[in-house]
Amino acid sequence: MNQLKGLRFGRLEVLGFSHLNKHKNACWLVLCDCGKSKVVMGYCLKNGDTRSCGCISKSEDITGHRFGRLTVLGFGYRSPRREGYWRVLCSCGKMKIVRGADMKNGKIQSCGCLRSERTRIATMSHGMSKTSTYSVWVNMKRRCTDTGNAAYNNYGGRGIKVCTRWLESFENFLSDMGERPNKTSLDRINNDGNYEPANCKWATRKEQSTNKRNNINLTHNGVTLNLSQWSGLLKIPRTTLVSRYKKGWSSGEILNRETRSPFY
Repeated sequence: MNQLKGLRFGRLEVLGFSHLNKHKNACWLVLCDCGKSKVVMGYCLKNGDTRSCGCISKSEDITGHRFGRLTVLGFGYRSPRREGYWRVLCSCGKMKIVRGADMKNGKIQSCGCLRSERTRIATMSHGMSKTSTYSVWVNMKRRCTDTGNAAYNNYGGRGIKVCTRWLESFENFLSDMGERPNKTSLDRINNDGNYEPANCKWATRKEQSTNKRNNINLTHNGVTLNLSQWSGLLKIPRTTLVSRYKKGWSSGEILNRETRSPFY
């Protein structure tokens, strides 16, 4: 009767079996990310009918959505005023928790890096043709559009494209990505995806080495990262994640910090 214990369903973690109801349906004690516990029927967990204690409805779930430079990783907490706060990842690499309403109305679009960059952009008329950021933009386009470019076969030749917004305007690229941080280069999160705001970030050489074609990508709650990135985010050894993946476990089981691998 403990086959669901330790598993996660949405924001709910199964603590253990509770009882059989009058219809002989198994009911389970679960703990929500908001801190509340409740008893839920097992089939409601499995078919996705119940994903939280009720603290947040399906219509409010913005996990996996992107607002400006922010990608929503998951629900954080609800304030005393019943306002939802969410864990987000900025394209510059920083993580923070922000109020959902501020993202939806456009008040917050980054971790804070966008405001200072927009100020700099507003005070100049381009004037960046000699910067490393501009060189990245030019080389990105050449790799994908110039058949004579040495790297074309690995990019444009295998279907990698630059989105229209970036292809037509360096200013758009700069507005979306910001200036290139020191010791970083432009990295595509999905190595088979296009150059576009939702799929690009500035990354160090070490970070880029985790995004090779043979890496294992895992999607959970609408967020896709490779196992190395999930390992760093959740503080679970990558070897543990790989072992679980090879055993055919679900994404929720693989990424559950409380899961114990069987010895058989």
